[in-house]
Amino acid sequence: MDIELALGEHTVKWSKAGYDDLIAKINVTDTGVSCVSVDVPGGACGSTTPPGVVISDFTVTGYLKKIIKDFASWITGKGGKDSIEYADVLEIGDAYLGIEDIGFTPTYDNVLTAGDYYLGLG
Repeated sequence: MDIELALGEHTVKWSKAGYDDLIAKINVTDTGVSCVSVDVPGGACGSTTPPGVVISDFTVTGYLKKIIKDFASWITGKGGKDSIEYADVLEIGDAYLGIEDIGFTPTYDNVLTAGDYYLGLG
């Protein structure tokens, strides 16, 4: 994509689904473009390792970092709690099978769920 920028310092932002946003400050002069800073954690000017920005003449290339979620982050993002207990794992299985709505109840005192049966515990 070609964009014409006035001389001076500019903030450039790249966004794409499934990737962290990349934000960089660049400086445009008559003789070229330079990277001033990459304003995201772990970002660097002159780096092709995400998140990074590389500039060649008047071409600015941003390298975006793919979003990687671990299981605990996924559960928390779905409204679950930070620490997953055995009963929670069974309830996730129940929800997957459509047997029970997922609500992450705090404890299961001697209650067998459908998950217990498909794990051979019932």
